Amino acid sequence: MRRRTLLLGAVGLGAGSLVGCTAAEGPVDRPGSGPEPDGPGSQDGDMVPFNPDNLISSRQVAFSGDGAEFAALHGDSIVVWSATTGSISRNSGPTDSGPSLGALAWHPTSPTLARNVDANSIALLSAADFTELYRVEAHADVRMDDASARVRHLAFSPDGALLASSGDDHRVLAWDATTLERVAEFEPSAPSPAWLAFSPDGTRLLSGDLNSGPEIREVATGKLIATLDQVKQAVEPRWSPDGTLLAFSDWAGQLHVYDAASLTPSAVIRPSARPMYCEWLADSSGLVMTLETGSASVGLWHLGDDDVTTFTEDGYRPEAVYRAADPALFYTATSDEGIFEWSVADGRVTRRFELPAWA
Repeated sequence: MRRRTLLLGAVGLGAGSLVGCTAAEGPVDRPGSGPEPDGPGSQDGDMVPFNPDNLISSRQVAFSGDGAEFAALHGDSIVVWSATTGSISRNSGPTDSGPSLGALAWHPTSPTLARNVDANSIALLSAADFTELYRVEAHADVRMDDASARVRHLAFSPDGALLASSGDDHRVLAWDATTLERVAEFEPSAPSPAWLAFSPDGTRLLSGDLNSGPEIREVATGKLIATLDQVKQAVEPRWSPDGTLLAFSDWAGQLHVYDAASLTPSAVIRPSARPMYCEWLADSSGLVMTLETGSASVGLWHLGDDDVTTFTEDGYRPEAVYRAADPALFYTATSDEGIFEWSVADGRVTRRFELPAWA
C-alpha cells in the first residue's frame, strides 16, 4: 500500500526567498534559538534507532560522472549496475555479504574507482574490470572500536584532480587522483571525520562527524573558512548542484538549509519524522530525504514550498538517498534489498536494482 501525506512545513525566510539570501534579509529560525523539538512525530510501526554507521551511506554507493552506471560495496565486493537497464553489469565476485563499512568513490571524468583496502589503505581500480591501478597506505592503523573502518570516506574533486580521504587517525588527506601522491593534509576538529564533500566548484571541502559541527576549508590552502557549530550532530551535508545552497539533517530531527556563499542559515525544515540522509535533486530545485519511521518513507521538499511531501512504499525501509542524473528521479538504498529508483512526480518506486544472487 502506498500513502502520500503532508508533514509539518519548513520554517525560514518564506516562500521563494532561499536562493541568494543573506543574514540581514529577515528573521531566520536558527537551530537552538527556540525550544528543542519534541522529536519525530508518531508514525505507524516501530521506530528504529538511527545510527548512520549501521546504514548504507554515501560512502558505499558511487555514480559514474555521466550517471550511466553506479557501483556499491556489498561485503568486500563491488557491484556495478547499468542505470539504463537496471541490470548488474559486473561485479568483483562473491565474498562477505552484507553492507561494508568501507568507502567507495567514482572518478567524475574517467572509469576509475577509489576504495579502501586493508582497512587503512586506498586503491584506485579500473571500473571496467576492477584491476588495481595504484595502492597507498593512507591512514594510520588506529582502531577506534570493533565496528570502525579506518578509512572513513573518500571523495573526488569535481574536476577529478584530487581525491580526499578521512580516517580514524584524525586526519583528512588530499591525494593526486591519478598517482595517489599525497599533496596535502590537515587535522579537523572531528576526531574521525565520517564524511567529506567538495563544493561543486571544487574550491571548498566540507568535513565532519556526528560529534562536531561541519567544517569548511579552502582546498588550495587548507585554511579553515567556517565551522557551522550552531548545529550539532549533523549528518552528511550536501551542496546543491548549482553551488548556491548547503543542506544537512541533524540528530534532533531537523533539516537545515544554508546559503553556500555567506554560510548563514536559510531555513530549518521540521518533518514529523526524523530525516536521516538528504540529497538535492539534479536541478537544485529541492531536497529528497529518507525518514526514520516504522515503514518505508521518503520526504520531498521543493524550494519555496511550505510543506514536505512524504511517499511510502510498504515492504522495505529506505536508508540512504542519492541524486540521479535526471531531476525527475532519485535513488534510495537499503542494507539487504538493493537500490531503488523513485519518480519525483508521483513518489512511486519505478525500478529495483537487486543485489547479486550470491549475496
